[in-house]
Amino acid sequence: AVGNAFIYSLSFTTVDVPVVDTFPSGFDSYTEQRDLKERPDIYLANKLPHVSESFQMILEVPDDGPYVYRVKMKIANVEKVRKDVITWLHSINLTDSDIAEFDIRYE
Repeated sequence: AVGNAFIYSLSFTTVDVPVVDTFPSGFDSYTEQRDLKERPDIYLANKLPHVSESFQMILEVPDDGPYVYRVKMKIANVEKVRKDVITWLHSINLTDSDIAEFDIRYE
């Protein structure tokens, strides 16, 4: 036999507490500029995936070793794709010396 059982119920209301912004103003810009100068590989990785009319660039993170930047060509003209990739990389403030260090693979 089941005896008398009390069922307890609790209800409460809370006051809407505004969310505190713990991300300082300008910090994302500072971090991006630091990565551009100190870790251009991470800077580029944070810009991917990127899609244009002639190519798509994606990031591959191997278990070891540097990042691999895969370029999937959308057109058959390889030289135009390479030029478009370099033009885009320059447009996001990467230098030729930065670009030379990247493992960019065209497919």
